[in-house]
Amino acid sequence: MKVVYVAGKYRGKTHDGRSYSEIHANIMTAREWAIRIIDLGGCITLTPHLNSMHMELDGKNDPEFWYEADLELLKRCNAIFLIPNWRDSRGAIAEAEFAKANQIPVFESLEHLRVWLEKSQILFTF
Repeated sequence: MKVVYVAGKYRGKTHDGRSYSEIHANIMTAREWAIRIIDLGGCITLTPHLNSMHMELDGKNDPEFWYEADLELLKRCNAIFLIPNWRDSRGAIAEAEFAKANQIPVFESLEHLRVWLEKSQILFTF
């Protein structure tokens, strides 16, 4: 089974409770895309939005910590999927660049990801 990293905007105008609604909407958007990806079959998602959901309120609040932590998670994934709002995110842009530099397949289309997953399954079928 492949692990697909879901990258997109997390932060709001601020990285604290003042942007709670905006951040929550971004988390739910990432969750919706993760479900679509999982429904393709042959993979599970790693969705950092859900891993660190609202920790800006009571946990490590330094965005730089999260950027570094997310790249560490991405290293362990087989592919990255960029959800539609990814270009509005400094972190997602860095994740896309990291993936390209480290030969991690990058997808923005569910159809392209589906084809890749199917080909990956064929390669490992005995």
